[in-house]
Amino acid sequence: MQKPISIRQASVHDIPVMIEICKNTFIESARHSAVAINIFRAAFTGHPGWQWVAEMDGAVAGFIVCNRNETEGFANINLIGVDPCAKGTGIGGKLLDVLEKHTAASRLNLVRLGTPYARTFYEKYGYTCAKIDEKYVIELVGKPLPPLP
Repeated sequence: MQKPISIRQASVHDIPVMIEICKNTFIESARHSAVAINIFRAAFTGHPGWQWVAEMDGAVAGFIVCNRNETEGFANINLIGVDPCAKGTGIGGKLLDVLEKHTAASRLNLVRLGTPYARTFYEKYGYTCAKIDEKYVIELVGKPLPPLP
């Protein structure tokens, strides 16, 4: 039986467990505490109300941290992470759903993604890849990949 998942607004008190999820989930630089802290600090101070956590059994099992660009009309996913023990439970999809609803309510018309590493995950929820920023590829492998045909 599937455990119930609840989504709530994240608070600064959630940051320690969010950092642990980063360490256990990411392969890029966001797995380092100092990098994650800087991303969280910028999001919580510059874009309050655009961060959510997912809870299972009363414990944080995932999060999404976003910002918005009202001038250009989009929301941007800075980080989305799910505790490895909770993968496959639907938490990621529920976090995307709350972001999409918040984006629409804010009269923004696009959600941009922060990383190509989770491309399969995003495509599962109907997202399409329009462009991959080379800086993420260089960060991971140390050199750019050849251009797509």
